[in-house]
Amino acid sequence: MLVHNFRPAVPKRLGIDFDRLTLINPRLIYCAVTGYGEHGPMKDKAGYDQFQFVQEFTDRDPRLGMTIVPPGFVRLPATRPYVQQLANNFTGYHQLKGYFNFSTDAQVIGSTDVPSIRYAEVLLNYVESLLELDDWQNPDIVTHLNDLRTRAGMPRVDVARFNTKDKLRVLIRRERQAELAFEGQRYFDIRRWGTVKTLMNGEVFGATDPATGQAIKVQDRAYTDRDYYWPIPEKEVLLNYNMKQNDGY
Repeated sequence: MLVHNFRPAVPKRLGIDFDRLTLINPRLIYCAVTGYGEHGPMKDKAGYDQFQFVQEFTDRDPRLGMTIVPPGFVRLPATRPYVQQLANNFTGYHQLKGYFNFSTDAQVIGSTDVPSIRYAEVLLNYVESLLELDDWQNPDIVTHLNDLRTRAGMPRVDVARFNTKDKLRVLIRRERQAELAFEGQRYFDIRRWGTVKTLMNGEVFGATDPATGQAIKVQDRAYTDRDYYWPIPEKEVLLNYNMKQNDGY
């Protein structure tokens, strides 16, 4: 499966267009999620990865502004909007999810509960299980996805568009990414889905620097087969001579 959000002309320029890749693998599932569609007057409009900071939050999933500090955010006890500082976060984005901004009282802040598991995660686990057990037409999938989406201010699932198992899989994975961001799920999700080597290799970029108009390069990532496993603690290996260290450590 290949999923991309490039503008229509970009995949061919990069050599990863549908016609070329299906010659290599006729069974390939190819999903293009372009910013403004494959056709029409806006099809070549730049995607969000090329937008300035304020533009990035325009007409987006409301959960973005609940996860990352959005334009206009006022951090108590200040009365003016908070200004992002690259010196404080090298990506240019500041995490908002989990930040308590309802009081400046230390006692109130310190007594705030942190959930061990959210109902949203339970629903997402359930609908993904139905899908992968080949019960993808079960109405519970759309019902519970709509529960999550309408709560966040998103439109209901377009059942005419997401009408196959593979298309629903793309949607469910996208919902997990949006709903559970910064909750410690993403890394284990992409390992479980077998997409970790694709997503965790290559260059990583942050926000667009207004001074240059270019996205800030954050790091170069390299993920190998070794990284699927963690090292066994040395003391455990020494206690049991039959225990062998995982490859690469």
